[in-house]
Amino acid sequence: TNTLILLHIYDNGKKATGISIPRDDVVTMYGTHGYGGATAKVDEAYGDAMSYELQQLQQDGQAAKMSRDQLYFQANEAGRAAEIQTVQALTGVHIDHFAELNLWGFYELANIFGPIEVCLKQAASDPDFSGANIPAGYHALSAAQALAFVRQRENLPNGDLDRTHRQQAVLDYVIWKVKHQNLLADLVEGTTLLNDLKTFMITSGGWNIVEFATEMQNLTGRNLVFQTLPIQTQENNVMLNGRL
Repeated sequence: TNTLILLHIYDNGKKATGISIPRDDVVTMYGTHGYGGATAKVDEAYGDAMSYELQQLQQDGQAAKMSRDQLYFQANEAGRAAEIQTVQALTGVHIDHFAELNLWGFYELANIFGPIEVCLKQAASDPDFSGANIPAGYHALSAAQALAFVRQRENLPNGDLDRTHRQQAVLDYVIWKVKHQNLLADLVEGTTLLNDLKTFMITSGGWNIVEFATEMQNLTGRNLVFQTLPIQTQENNVMLNGRL
Protein backbone atom coordinates (compact mmCIF):
# COMPACT_ATOMS: atom_id res chain seq x y z
CA THR A 1 0.00 0.00 0.00
CA ASN A 2 3.05 2.28 -0.34
CA THR A 3 3.11 3.02 3.36
CA LEU A 4 5.90 5.28 4.63
CA ILE A 5 6.86 5.43 8.30
CA LEU A 6 9.78 7.53 9.53
CA LEU A 7 11.01 6.07 12.83
CA HIS A 8 13.14 8.33 15.04
CA ILE A 9 14.93 6.48 17.86
CA TYR A 10 16.49 8.51 20.67
CA ASP A 11 17.47 8.47 24.36
CA ASN A 12 20.06 5.74 23.64
CA GLY A 13 17.46 3.54 22.01
CA LYS A 14 14.99 3.71 24.87
CA LYS A 15 12.34 5.82 23.13
CA ALA A 16 11.05 6.31 19.61
CA THR A 17 8.52 8.25 17.59
CA GLY A 18 7.05 6.88 14.40
CA ILE A 19 5.76 9.42 11.86
CA SER A 20 3.46 8.02 9.18
CA ILE A 21 3.52 9.97 5.92
CA PRO A 22 0.25 9.63 3.96
CA ARG A 23 1.04 8.20 0.54
CA ASP A 24 -1.10 10.80 -1.25
CA ASP A 25 0.77 13.75 0.27
CA VAL A 26 1.76 16.12 -2.54
CA VAL A 27 5.43 17.04 -2.14
CA THR A 28 8.47 18.06 -4.18
CA MET A 29 10.30 15.10 -5.76
CA TYR A 30 14.02 14.60 -5.20
CA GLY A 31 16.46 12.11 -6.66
CA THR A 32 14.07 11.14 -9.42
CA HIS A 33 16.29 12.29 -12.30
CA GLY A 34 13.96 13.54 -15.04
CA TYR A 35 11.18 14.09 -12.51
CA GLY A 36 13.27 15.95 -9.93
CA GLY A 37 11.84 19.25 -8.73
CA ALA A 38 8.31 18.39 -9.82
CA THR A 39 5.45 18.00 -7.37
CA ALA A 40 3.69 14.65 -7.05
CA LYS A 41 2.39 12.23 -4.47
CA VAL A 42 5.20 11.23 -2.12
CA ASP A 43 4.95 7.52 -2.91
CA GLU A 44 5.60 8.22 -6.61
CA ALA A 45 9.27 9.06 -5.98
CA TYR A 46 10.15 5.36 -5.84
CA GLY A 47 8.30 4.34 -8.99
CA ASP A 48 9.40 7.36 -11.04
CA ALA A 49 13.08 6.87 -10.23
CA MET A 50 12.86 3.14 -10.83
CA SER A 51 11.24 3.63 -14.25
CA TYR A 52 13.78 6.28 -15.21
CA GLU A 53 16.69 4.01 -14.23
CA LEU A 54 15.28 1.13 -16.28
CA GLN A 55 14.89 3.43 -19.27
CA GLN A 56 18.46 4.71 -18.99
CA LEU A 57 19.93 1.22 -18.65
CA GLN A 58 18.09 0.12 -21.76
CA GLN A 59 19.05 3.20 -23.77
CA ASP A 60 22.77 2.98 -23.04
CA GLY A 61 22.88 -0.77 -23.69
CA GLN A 62 23.69 -1.78 -20.12
CA ALA A 63 20.44 -3.71 -19.69
CA ALA A 64 21.47 -6.24 -22.34
CA LYS A 65 24.57 -7.10 -20.29
CA MET A 66 22.65 -7.71 -17.08
CA SER A 67 20.45 -10.51 -15.82
CA ARG A 68 16.82 -9.67 -15.09
CA ASP A 69 17.54 -9.85 -11.35
CA GLN A 70 20.52 -7.49 -11.68
CA LEU A 71 18.52 -5.08 -13.82
CA TYR A 72 15.60 -4.79 -11.43
CA PHE A 73 17.83 -4.73 -8.37
CA GLN A 74 19.63 -1.66 -9.71
CA ALA A 75 16.34 -0.02 -10.72
CA ASN A 76 14.81 -0.65 -7.29
CA GLU A 77 17.92 0.76 -5.61
CA ALA A 78 17.40 3.97 -7.57
CA GLY A 79 13.78 4.02 -6.40
CA ARG A 80 14.76 3.54 -2.77
CA ALA A 81 17.37 6.29 -2.97
CA ALA A 82 14.84 8.72 -4.47
CA GLU A 83 12.21 7.92 -1.83
CA ILE A 84 14.74 8.49 0.94
CA GLN A 85 15.88 11.82 -0.54
CA THR A 86 12.28 12.97 -0.96
CA VAL A 87 11.32 12.10 2.63
CA GLN A 88 14.50 13.72 3.97
CA ALA A 89 13.70 16.93 2.09
CA LEU A 90 10.09 16.88 3.28
CA THR A 91 10.86 16.28 6.96
CA GLY A 92 14.33 17.81 7.37
CA VAL A 93 15.40 14.57 9.07
CA HIS A 94 18.45 12.55 7.97
CA ILE A 95 17.62 8.89 7.36
CA ASP A 96 20.25 6.42 8.51
CA HIS A 97 18.60 3.15 7.49
CA PHE A 98 15.86 1.86 5.24
CA ALA A 99 13.66 -1.25 5.36
CA GLU A 100 11.18 -2.40 2.73
CA LEU A 101 8.47 -5.04 2.98
CA ASN A 102 5.95 -5.84 0.25
CA LEU A 103 2.51 -7.41 0.68
CA TRP A 104 3.77 -10.94 0.08
CA GLY A 105 6.53 -10.40 2.64
CA PHE A 106 4.02 -9.06 5.17
CA TYR A 107 1.85 -12.13 4.70
CA GLU A 108 4.77 -14.53 5.12
CA LEU A 109 6.10 -12.77 8.23
CA ALA A 110 2.59 -12.63 9.70
CA ASN A 111 2.49 -16.41 9.28
CA ILE A 112 5.79 -16.73 11.12
CA PHE A 113 4.97 -14.32 13.95
CA GLY A 114 1.64 -16.01 14.55
CA PRO A 115 -1.72 -14.35 15.07
CA ILE A 116 -2.07 -10.58 15.30
CA GLU A 117 -4.42 -9.76 18.18
CA VAL A 118 -6.94 -6.95 17.70
CA CYS A 119 -10.08 -5.71 19.43
CA LEU A 120 -12.47 -3.94 17.06
CA LYS A 121 -15.24 -1.61 18.17
CA GLN A 122 -16.80 -1.98 14.71
CA ALA A 123 -16.60 -4.68 12.08
CA ALA A 124 -13.87 -4.40 9.44
CA SER A 125 -15.89 -5.01 6.30
CA ASP A 126 -14.44 -4.53 2.83
CA PRO A 127 -14.85 -7.82 0.94
CA ASP A 128 -14.61 -6.31 -2.55
CA PHE A 129 -11.22 -4.56 -2.26
CA SER A 130 -8.95 -5.54 0.66
CA GLY A 131 -10.94 -8.69 1.46
CA ALA A 132 -11.43 -7.62 5.08
CA ASN A 133 -14.41 -9.32 6.73
CA ILE A 134 -13.81 -9.25 10.48
CA PRO A 135 -16.68 -8.87 12.97
CA ALA A 136 -16.50 -6.47 15.89
CA GLY A 137 -14.86 -7.81 19.03
CA TYR A 138 -11.61 -9.55 19.95
CA HIS A 139 -9.81 -11.59 17.30
CA ALA A 140 -6.52 -13.37 16.76
CA LEU A 141 -6.01 -12.62 13.07
CA SER A 142 -4.51 -15.14 10.69
CA ALA A 143 -1.90 -13.93 8.20
CA ALA A 144 -4.55 -13.46 5.50
CA GLN A 145 -6.85 -11.58 7.88
CA ALA A 146 -3.97 -9.41 9.13
CA LEU A 147 -3.03 -8.48 5.57
CA ALA A 148 -6.63 -7.55 4.76
CA PHE A 149 -6.84 -5.57 8.01
CA VAL A 150 -3.82 -3.37 7.24
CA ARG A 151 -4.85 -2.91 3.60
CA GLN A 152 -8.44 -1.79 4.13
CA ARG A 153 -9.30 1.82 3.43
CA GLU A 154 -12.77 1.46 1.89
CA ASN A 155 -15.65 1.82 4.37
CA LEU A 156 -13.43 3.66 6.85
CA PRO A 157 -14.43 7.23 7.84
CA ASN A 158 -11.01 8.70 7.03
CA GLY A 159 -9.86 6.29 4.33
CA ASP A 160 -6.07 6.14 4.02
CA LEU A 161 -5.57 7.97 7.32
CA ASP A 162 -7.53 5.32 9.23
CA ARG A 163 -5.61 2.59 7.41
CA THR A 164 -2.41 4.25 8.55
CA HIS A 165 -3.56 4.06 12.17
CA ARG A 166 -4.21 0.34 11.79
CA GLN A 167 -0.74 -0.21 10.40
CA GLN A 168 0.76 1.72 13.32
CA ALA A 169 -1.17 -0.45 15.78
CA VAL A 170 -0.03 -3.69 14.14
CA LEU A 171 3.60 -2.57 14.14
CA ASP A 172 3.33 -1.63 17.80
CA TYR A 173 1.83 -5.06 18.57
CA VAL A 174 4.59 -6.91 16.70
CA ILE A 175 7.28 -5.03 18.65
CA TRP A 176 5.48 -5.91 21.90
CA LYS A 177 5.23 -9.55 20.85
CA VAL A 178 8.94 -9.77 19.97
CA LYS A 179 9.75 -8.74 23.53
CA HIS A 180 7.11 -10.61 25.52
CA GLN A 181 7.12 -13.94 23.67
CA ASN A 182 10.89 -14.39 23.64
CA LEU A 183 11.13 -13.99 19.87
CA LEU A 184 14.20 -11.84 20.43
CA ALA A 185 16.21 -14.91 21.45
CA ASP A 186 15.55 -16.43 18.04
CA LEU A 187 16.88 -13.28 16.39
CA VAL A 188 19.99 -13.06 18.55
CA GLU A 189 20.85 -16.71 17.95
CA GLY A 190 20.51 -16.18 14.21
CA THR A 191 18.01 -18.99 13.74
CA THR A 192 14.68 -19.28 11.93
CA LEU A 193 13.22 -15.82 12.51
CA LEU A 194 16.34 -13.94 11.42
CA ASN A 195 16.62 -16.02 8.26
CA ASP A 196 12.97 -15.36 7.47
CA LEU A 197 13.45 -11.62 7.97
CA LYS A 198 16.39 -11.66 5.57
CA THR A 199 14.26 -13.50 3.02
CA PHE A 200 11.21 -11.26 3.06
CA MET A 201 12.49 -7.83 4.14
CA ILE A 202 14.98 -5.66 2.24
CA THR A 203 17.23 -3.44 4.36
CA SER A 204 19.97 -0.93 3.62
CA GLY A 205 23.55 -2.17 3.65
CA GLY A 206 25.42 -2.15 6.94
CA TRP A 207 22.27 -2.30 9.07
CA ASN A 208 22.56 -4.91 11.81
CA ILE A 209 19.00 -6.16 12.26
CA VAL A 210 19.86 -8.22 15.34
CA GLU A 211 21.35 -5.20 17.08
CA PHE A 212 18.37 -3.10 16.04
CA ALA A 213 15.88 -5.69 17.35
CA THR A 214 17.72 -5.81 20.67
CA GLU A 215 17.34 -2.04 21.00
CA MET A 216 13.70 -2.17 19.92
CA GLN A 217 12.65 -4.44 22.78
CA ASN A 218 12.42 -1.35 25.00
CA LEU A 219 10.04 0.38 22.61
CA THR A 220 6.67 -0.70 23.95
CA GLY A 221 3.89 1.18 25.69
CA ARG A 222 4.73 4.82 26.32
CA ASN A 223 8.25 4.45 24.92
CA LEU A 224 6.93 4.18 21.35
CA VAL A 225 4.56 6.85 20.05
CA PHE A 226 3.04 6.98 16.57
CA GLN A 227 1.82 10.11 14.83
CA THR A 228 0.63 10.90 11.33
CA LEU A 229 1.98 13.80 9.31
CA PRO A 230 -0.68 16.53 9.45
CA ILE A 231 -2.37 17.55 6.22
CA GLN A 232 -3.80 20.91 5.21
CA THR A 233 -6.53 19.75 2.84
CA GLN A 234 -7.77 16.56 1.26
CA GLU A 235 -9.48 16.72 -2.12
CA ASN A 236 -9.95 13.99 -4.72
CA ASN A 237 -7.50 11.67 -2.95
CA VAL A 238 -4.79 14.36 -2.97
CA MET A 239 -3.39 15.56 0.36
CA LEU A 240 -1.50 18.82 0.74
CA ASN A 241 1.09 18.31 3.41
CA GLY A 242 1.33 20.22 6.65
CA ARG A 243 4.37 20.38 8.89
CA LEU A 244 5.81 18.27 11.66
